[in-house]
Amino acid sequence: MYLAAFAAFALASCQPAPEPEPIAPIFPDAPSKVEESLVANPEGNPAEAEDATLLLTLDIEAEGAWTLEAFEEYDWVEVTPTSGEGNATLTFVTLPNETDKERTAEFEIKETITATNAAEVDNGDPTTKEVVTYNIFLSQKRKESNVADSSLAFLKAIVEGNMLGEDTPAVDNWYVVDETFPGINMDYDSDNKLAIVSIDGAPLTDFPTVMNLPELYFINISNNANLAGKHLPAEWNTPKCYYICVNHSKLSGTIPAGLAETTPNLQICYLNNNHMYGALPHTWAAGANGGTGKLEILMIAEIYNRNSTPEEGFKNDQSDGLGYMIPATFDCRMNFLNSDGTYANNTEEAKAAGYYQGDKTCVKTGGVFQGNYIGFEKGWGQERYVAFGGGAEDDLSTWSIYRAQCAKGGWAWYYSNLGYVNEDETTMYFGVPQEMKDWDQGAADAYTASAEAIWGDVWKNY
Repeated sequence: MYLAAFAAFALASCQPAPEPEPIAPIFPDAPSKVEESLVANPEGNPAEAEDATLLLTLDIEAEGAWTLEAFEEYDWVEVTPTSGEGNATLTFVTLPNETDKERTAEFEIKETITATNAAEVDNGDPTTKEVVTYNIFLSQKRKESNVADSSLAFLKAIVEGNMLGEDTPAVDNWYVVDETFPGINMDYDSDNKLAIVSIDGAPLTDFPTVMNLPELYFINISNNANLAGKHLPAEWNTPKCYYICVNHSKLSGTIPAGLAETTPNLQICYLNNNHMYGALPHTWAAGANGGTGKLEILMIAEIYNRNSTPEEGFKNDQSDGLGYMIPATFDCRMNFLNSDGTYANNTEEAKAAGYYQGDKTCVKTGGVFQGNYIGFEKGWGQERYVAFGGGAEDDLSTWSIYRAQCAKGGWAWYYSNLGYVNEDETTMYFGVPQEMKDWDQGAADAYTASAEAIWGDVWKNY
């Protein structure tokens, strides 16, 4: 037994000693990542300035070496320094933001951390690593002009398109606009920005495609041969506008939907003696029978029917390509009923009630004598039908001659060209068919497409 134990001991003493475990790096806890947001001056931030408030800087804290990296290349901002060791102050130099929107830039700072046991590490792993210690988000709003955004866009389009001809000003600085635009008048809005409030006699040679002018209240352009064949702005927003006159200028194209839809305060609209075509806009915000009922004059053609046959000799300058159906709201308000029982708009009572002009109200459109209309949309003339014809408020589909009356007791020859009414007020000739129909926008669009092929270039012949 003694011999066996001795043999075991001898065998054990001959085994090699165990290899020591490799030593891996041990890193200290990384600093908590800091989120920083900076706002650059729209006018730009300099590298140096006596006024420290003009400088854009950020103090960072670091124990070791660090580097700054941008998320992408930015040509409008430069940061110094981009590397260092220990605490530092970063300076952000930015250019003026002359784009049309806010812009942003993102950066991060990576700090190098060393293992606490770096000298003992023998497992082949690196003894340093980089950790993100700062995320920096920089934003810069665009430079502000002294002109309101929508008016600024309109004026820029005027200048870029040379739309005032030889009177088009050369604008040196769109952020401090002090040039004069003939016939385009501006005033300060609620934000103390200049905004276009009227266009009166401007020698336009064309229109911008967008007329988004929320402060505009007056447009008067007449007998402008330079607009022959040109189109009104396709996009239109003029909620304060009460007067629109763009006539005797051989305009072509369709009537923009926005001209009708975005003008609830419109009282006078003259588009006569042009060459417009297509379906009328369906919704007239200022019209009667569903709109605000402020429209008094809605004249897209001058011709009228005062005889039992159409007026002779009219030329093709009356927007003869308009058609499809007369929309319910394509209608003017009734003449004002004064306290003495008369219907007149030239009285102090009428003015106090918000009537703009002293003439009789009227509504005329092109394409009537060409037979381009299949009838009236249900509800057209409803106020007159109820007031003069004894119609029920909810009866929108029954035709009555009183729908076409301008006032009880008679029909004025100048009131409309939607049909002649003879002396006994029972028959209408040569106007829109006496049918009340439902509006079909698909049919309206189809008519517009076909009308463009026929009437698109008619203006060239006159």
